Amino acid sequence: MAISDERHGMRRPVEVVLACLLTVGYVVLLLGIAASLVWKVVLGTDNLMSDDGVGFSLLVLWVGCLLLLVGAAALYRGMGRGPLLIPLLTVLAVGTVGEVIDLVGNATVKGNMIGAAILAAALFPVLLASTPLARRWAGLNGTAQTPPHLLPHERWFVDKALKAQRKKPTRMFTNAQVNYGPDGATRLLATYASVVPGQTLGVLGIVTLLASGGRDYLVATSSVLILLAMFVMTPGVVRMYQGVRLGRTFRGDRPFQR
Repeated sequence: MAISDERHGMRRPVEVVLACLLTVGYVVLLLGIAASLVWKVVLGTDNLMSDDGVGFSLLVLWVGCLLLLVGAAALYRGMGRGPLLIPLLTVLAVGTVGEVIDLVGNATVKGNMIGAAILAAALFPVLLASTPLARRWAGLNGTAQTPPHLLPHERWFVDKALKAQRKKPTRMFTNAQVNYGPDGATRLLATYASVVPGQTLGVLGIVTLLASGGRDYLVATSSVLILLAMFVMTPGVVRMYQGVRLGRTFRGDRPFQR
């Protein structure tokens, strides 16, 4: 099922429209949380967070809302799913860790239900954007050189990178194809899709830890960021191993060319 506004002979799928609408609704929810936080601070009824904690939380909420709106616009215009899936999957990963901590801790049933509802609200757009029609609309069916078994964000990154290489090949990627073969080179390329975000999260975790000043909530935030960084980087490590192994098979007895 699809609606009007054709793109390359294809009509925009309803799944894409619903995913974008749910994302906008999620942004409204996050803005409501931010407004509630500001209101509590103004009234002086929030004694659980310091001024620094409130500022950090508001910054995360505002940046998250901006990224979600940019991602929804990209999906709606058929410019890929990555800009939308990356922030949503980040919310799901961090939120799941937080929910586990709350379940183990002393969180109330009401708090756990609210947290679960927030996670569900982030999950629905991900599922809708992952349907075959949505993937086709987003232009993520891949190319002849894109490995078939990649994660969504890896496929998005590799497709974009290969399109850029066709327009203006770089020496580094050309040498990679010579030494690792087309399959090995693309898997090494997919490494960046996970390693770079993971390294960024790791740096943020370390900076947060150094700036925490012993405050418990910042120490906990830094721990979550570092654990999330390790989780995000794991697919990149796997792709690097696959790329190196394929390269050895591709070269055979031929020496590595520099």
